[in-house]
Amino acid sequence: MTSVSLKEGISVSSHAKQYRVQMLGGFSISCGDDCLSDSAGRMQQVWNLIEYLIVYRHKVIPQSQLIEMLWPDDSSENPANALKNLAYRARTLLSKALPNEKEPFILFRRNSYAWNEALPCEVDIEILESSWRAANAALSDADKLEGYLNAVRVYKGEFLPKSQAEEWTISLRTYYSSIYIDCVTRAFDLLLQAGRASEAVEMCERAVTLEKFTEKMHELLIRAYMAAGDHASALKHYYYVTDLFYKELGVKVSSQITGLYNEITKSISSIEADLEMIEEQLHEVEATPGAYYCPYEIFKNIYRIQSRFMLRSGQSFMVALITVSDKDGNPPATAVVTEAMEELKNTLVSCLRKSDIVSRFSPTQYVLLLGALTYENGQMVMTRIFERFKKRSTAFGIALHYNLLPVKPVM
Repeated sequence: MTSVSLKEGISVSSHAKQYRVQMLGGFSISCGDDCLSDSAGRMQQVWNLIEYLIVYRHKVIPQSQLIEMLWPDDSSENPANALKNLAYRARTLLSKALPNEKEPFILFRRNSYAWNEALPCEVDIEILESSWRAANAALSDADKLEGYLNAVRVYKGEFLPKSQAEEWTISLRTYYSSIYIDCVTRAFDLLLQAGRASEAVEMCERAVTLEKFTEKMHELLIRAYMAAGDHASALKHYYYVTDLFYKELGVKVSSQITGLYNEITKSISSIEADLEMIEEQLHEVEATPGAYYCPYEIFKNIYRIQSRFMLRSGQSFMVALITVSDKDGNPPATAVVTEAMEELKNTLVSCLRKSDIVSRFSPTQYVLLLGALTYENGQMVMTRIFERFKKRSTAFGIALHYNLLPVKPVM
């Protein structure tokens, strides 16, 4: 191998091998059959150093910059020596996993570190960005679509997911995610223009798994189903995403998605939908044991239906409000209340019957609709819930309170 000079006096060698580096959806570096991935259990700091040097492999990184990145809280008594040891461990890890390489992976000289640029690397984040830029600059729709789809195929998930806690990765994670979302959005429009709705469906189904809480991806999937004539799947996904955002994030979906509901139902009403298809859509897909949990807007409608039904059926219903507080009756700290409310929800669903309804009324309250109960029986149910919660709860310093009232029938 012939030695050539690198900036700032660090030397490297010409090289024939090609290394493939994945940073989207996980980290790995491979060459032929040899591979090193972050699935191997190692100290996070080792991965952090390797990843940082590869991302900035065209630069020489001063020792002080790496120390600040690795130990931002000044937790190391001798950071220069700690960095030296960490670099040694990183070199050893790379050499063992990629044993056919004779050149060092990490170089050091004049108080600076660098990834050996003589080791050619094909890095997925760079392919993603270059494909996106090429598509933006392309003149024809066909070339644009090819570039966007290339970028979409490269994206396997968020940037370095196991390094989420590292501050230096945050802006890059947002950046590469935004590129992917833009590519999917632009490719979607071009695919529909070309009459390739089935490919748009496939692309968007993958997108909602990779960007689960990016609302735009769900909107595009619903539109893709509609373009493909699959109105049943469009409606099913509409219900899925509205439920997902409410249960996981506590928010409603945007008007862009709710507006699609009318479009879907208009399309469905324009075809001959038989009763079996309607029944299939109404049926609870994944029925869970215990009480039915739903958003408060749905709870209100169920309550109103039951109050109408009571006059004819003669059945009685009770409505209960359970409030979480600290031992002094004040709202608990945010971190505590989040855990307590989730534990209380699980307790309520598991303790109550399938015919009972549970909904979150406020950040610290659940409202219940309990069927076929007297006031005394309702009190017994509350006692059972409180005892069960006390046994299973890990939240410290939490108290529960309840109010119980009979539901009044609509006259």
